[in-house]
Amino acid sequence: MASKCVYCRREVPMERTMQICDCCGVKVWGEKMFKAILAGTDCEKEKGNMELGRVSESNDPGSIQELHKKINQSHLL
Repeated sequence: MASKCVYCRREVPMERTMQICDCCGVKVWGEKMFKAILAGTDCEKEKGNMELGRVSESNDPGSIQELHKKINQSHLL
């Protein structure tokens, strides 16, 4: 069973990461950008990064803590 496009409700292949048909994707972002978006999301899906709640492959809590520090410092500026 195929999913439906969020814009026009046309059928979208189940293997597609985004629920947007080609026609609407091109209308929204343009052909070149839509192809780049699909390629990027497909690549991340293959890595397993499109699973709900999954952020990255990093298990290093130090890098996550450093990222939080940088974010907090940027808000103080």
